Amino acid sequence: MSDDEETIVLHQPLGASLVFGIFGAAQVALGTPFAVDGRLAFFGWLLALMGGALLYFAIAIRKPDYAYLRIDAWGLEYRAGRNQASYAWEDIEEVAVVRAKGPLIGIRLRPGHPKTEGGPTIHLDPWAPGSVPRYHDTMGAYSMDKGALVALLEARRRRALGLPPALEPEAPAERATPT
Repeated sequence: MSDDEETIVLHQPLGASLVFGIFGAAQVALGTPFAVDGRLAFFGWLLALMGGALLYFAIAIRKPDYAYLRIDAWGLEYRAGRNQASYAWEDIEEVAVVRAKGPLIGIRLRPGHPKTEGGPTIHLDPWAPGSVPRYHDTMGAYSMDKGALVALLEARRRRALGLPPALEPEAPAERATPT
C-alpha cells in the first residue's frame, strides 16, 4: 500500500445532535416558567436542568474529537464518547454488518490478538437473520451507510494486506431458527 493513500475521517451525523438540541431547548423553555412561578418550582427546575443537559450533550457530540472513525493505511481508529479503540489491518480478520438491537459494524480480530484471549466479548443474537454470533468489537456507522462502510473497510484491509480485491460482497449466511 502506498504511503500517499488518503486518510478518511467520518463523524456522527448531524441528525442526532439536532434532535437532542431541539428536545433540550423545548425542555428548558417549558421548565423555566414553572421554575419561576413557584407552584411547581421543583418540577420546573428539574425539567429545565434535564433540558440543559440535553443541550450540553447536543453541543458536545458535535465536537470533532467526541465521535469519529479514522481509516488510514495503518488501520482504523474509532471513538464514541469514552469508548475508543484502534486496530491495525493485520489484526482484523473480518468486518461485517451484524445485528444486535439494530445493525452495527462487527469487527472480528485474528486469533492470538490480546483482545481475543478468553473468547469474544460481544455476543450477538445468533438467530437474527444475517448475524454472526460472536465479534470482538462493534461500532456504529457514523455518516455512511453500514453496507458501504463495511465495503470500504474490507477494501482497505485487503489492499493493506496485499490480498486481491473481493469480487462481490459475501451474502450473510442464513441462520436456521429452532423449531
